[in-house]
Formats: sequence, C-alpha cells, structure tokens
Amino acid sequence: MKHISKYSERHLDRGSPELEEGITSQIKGLIETPKGRDRLARMKELQLEFFINAAERVFGGTNRDNTYLDYIELMDNLMSETHFTCNTSEFQANSNQEFVVITGHFGIAKATKISLGEFKENLTHKIRDNFWINLVGIPPNDEPFPLRKAAIFKVLYSIFGKKNISPHEVHMCYPYPFDEIQKDCGVVTLKLDENNQYTQLEQKMDDLFSTASKHRKIPIAIISPEKGTSGKRNPSQNPYVLGEFRTGFVAYAVHRNALILPIIQAVNGKAEFSTHVLKPIEPPNLTTQESLKEFAQEIRISMQNKINFLLNNLQV
Repeated sequence: MKHISKYSERHLDRGSPELEEGITSQIKGLIETPKGRDRLARMKELQLEFFINAAERVFGGTNRDNTYLDYIELMDNLMSETHFTCNTSEFQANSNQEFVVITGHFGIAKATKISLGEFKENLTHKIRDNFWINLVGIPPNDEPFPLRKAAIFKVLYSIFGKKNISPHEVHMCYPYPFDEIQKDCGVVTLKLDENNQYTQLEQKMDDLFSTASKHRKIPIAIISPEKGTSGKRNPSQNPYVLGEFRTGFVAYAVHRNALILPIIQAVNGKAEFSTHVLKPIEPPNLTTQESLKEFAQEIRISMQNKINFLLNNLQV
C-alpha cells in the first residue's frame, strides 16, 4: 500500500465554517430556477460517476491513462448539460504560442458538493476492501474539482480544438485518493504546507509543456491567482469580487515567454454559463517581486472591470 500523505491544518484550512456556509449560500443563490437546479444535479451525478471510476482505477492500479481522457471528455459533457456561451471577440494570437490562462476562483463547484459519506457509499458497490475504503478522504469543503474549470476548458476547446491542446490546471493537492486522481487528470498539485511552491510549479509544468510540445499540442497552464474562492473573504461574499492576485502566474509566463490569457465566467439562474476571453497579454520584462505584484494587480483590476461590465450589461 502506498504512503498516504498527511496534510497540515494550514493546508486543509479553507476558511471558517461561517465563511464557507456564507459563500456556498451565495453561489447556490445564483441558481434560482428548477431547470437550473436540475442541471446542477446532473452535473453532480456526472462528476460522482467520474470519480468513482477514477478511484477504482487507483485502487486496482490499472488503466489509469484512461482517466485523463475521461477528464477531458467530462469537461465537455458538463457544459453540454447547460446552455453555454463564449465571447472570443478580443482573442487574437498565434496558435503556436504557449499560454498561461488565468481565471477567477469562481466557486460554482460548491453547488455540486459530494460528501465523504455518499462517495464511500458509491465506492463500496465497486470496491470490496474495507481497509482501503477507510483510507479514502474527500476534498476540503466537499468540492469536486472538474466543474470548477469546466467552462474554461470548454472555451479552450472552442478556440483551439479539443485534440490540439494540452491543458493542465494548477491547484492545491487533495487527500488520497483524490491526489492520485488529480495526477491522472494532469492537474499540477501544490501542497500549501510546503516551501518552494513556485519552484515545484515550474518544474512540474515544464515537464508537461515539454511533453505537449513533443506531441505537437499547444501547452496551456490554467491558474487561479486568488488564494481562495472569489468573494469568500469579502464582506459582501459576492462570488464575482476578485481577491488579491498572487504572482506565480506572471513569473511562469515570464519564464516560458507565454501569453497570459484572462478568462472570466458567470452563471445565471438557469445554470447557463457565460464566458468572456480578454485580450492576451504579453509577458512583462520584470524581475522584482514588487514589480510582478503590481503587474498582477493591474490584471486583476482589468478583469474586475470586465466582470462588472458584463454583469451590468448582459443577461447572465
């Protein structure tokens, strides 16, 4: 049996229960129609089915390569359950360019939470090993990770074509077996309780970018620059209020000479997703931490202004 990673309180701390309940309530409140709630229920069902199959592969140690293919397909299927719009009018770039995609930490996954109890209950129908079942954990706050970026993957499919890209999300590392499922899905994981997180990100992403290039695919890093869910720690707990941006995405874009591609997303009462791709940004010629921070905050402000404009002028 593999070593099961331990996680510090800092790693698993995603805010107080009151903060979590508040932002979850706000996000669920965005979906205000029976049709919207039915769509979310179907999205939860698709994700639970995916995780059960992926966990079974982790347990058996076979066919794990299929999980990444299923993950890519799942992103498409999640958005197929709803009406999806994508505005790419500002996008113009060389298709051979590498990309660092940034997006707000929009917490729509909170509306499709999967509890440890229901995950284990479904697992026991396929895995008859109580010792292994007892090792199973669940992501903090019961949030499945696919829906979190499904709309972003769908945007990238529409721009470049699903078969032409190699998209990899950067996110915190989850407890076992989800950490193994993340690896199988091509997610670059970071442990918040370890030092040199940026160095780890750079090394892992470089390996994936090199592999993508060998297979003649467009390498794409998908990063949420905020510390946690948008608006979670804001007094209004508005999920469309971006928090302060960290600088890792800028540093990596500079390192790879990759275009920074901001994408924002919104959802209406029918669980219909609307996305907008902003103009690609050339990586800056910056070296100091302070200059990187200022550049990151300038991008945050431009994204926030666009979010505010869309919310005020579009039916989302």
